[in-house]
Amino acid sequence: MKKTSKLISARILAFILIFSLAALTFASCTDKSVGGDTTAADTTLPGTAEITAAPDDYKASVAVLNGTTGFGIAPLYSDFKAGKTDFIKSIDFYADATLISPLMISGSVDIAAVPTNLAAVLFNKTE
Repeated sequence: MKKTSKLISARILAFILIFSLAALTFASCTDKSVGGDTTAADTTLPGTAEITAAPDDYKASVAVLNGTTGFGIAPLYSDFKAGKTDFIKSIDFYADATLISPLMISGSVDIAAVPTNLAAVLFNKTE
């Protein structure tokens, strides 16, 4: 009987400890500015540029890699061909990602659909 009592006590203690740790974890994720200092902190990440609104008459040029990388552009491409988009200047398709890289770096293409490993490199080059 004592062994069962100790086992139940150990399980209750373990449950209380787990619950306490979970409560502390979630309590540390709360917004510290609520009820505290209301001054805005600088939340810009290092290496990020400020985003500004484009003018109303701005038209973007798009470069897309053939294959699975460019599948997501299909609805936009069909709208572009039907004349339903007023914000796209051109959509060009390329067979190799090395053809898109210089276009992105030089700024002659505004949007590009490329593999993620190349996108990370291009993001650092175009900043």
